[in-house]
Amino acid sequence: MLSPRLANRYAKSILGLAEERNSLDEVVKDMRLLQETLDSSKDLRIMLKSPIIPSDKKEKVLHEIFAKTLSELTYKFINLLVKKSREKHIVEMVEAFMNQYNKSNHIIKATLTTAVPVDQKTVDSLIALLMTEKGAKSVEISTEVDPTIIGGFVLKHGDLLLDNSVERKLHLIKEQIQDNSYIPKI
Repeated sequence: MLSPRLANRYAKSILGLAEERNSLDEVVKDMRLLQETLDSSKDLRIMLKSPIIPSDKKEKVLHEIFAKTLSELTYKFINLLVKKSREKHIVEMVEAFMNQYNKSNHIIKATLTTAVPVDQKTVDSLIALLMTEKGAKSVEISTEVDPTIIGGFVLKHGDLLLDNSVERKLHLIKEQIQDNSYIPKI
């Protein structure tokens, strides 16, 4: 596991370089593409983390996948990571980059989990609420459906977890019933 400090240093360096070269939008687009590709390909993540596969083969694979799709700056950054034997930590570095970018641009990412699909009006009102409460310029909400929560919602944003689900309320009631502190001891 890469230390968060090291991931943040690499992320900060590419972020600063992208700003310096006025190619931040391009690099952000590249990082999103990298994140999506790495999230969707377990084999690619395993290959990058494998100590058995030599760096030159990893470099060739990354060249085949990303040479034509990434900007020159991002591609050179990925190559530098491979040359320094840090390719196994690309996932953490991309995540750290996106977190730093979102924080500096006041972008909030949240996940809304409900028992049934929600309409866009509900999502829009939640976005407006988060923008006013958190002072964000932009809010990106991904929605998930989880029937096990029975009803209500669960909102995750950073370290914040707002669990207003029926499942949670039933769990709290169950704990109260199982708590025998109201029974007098003889």
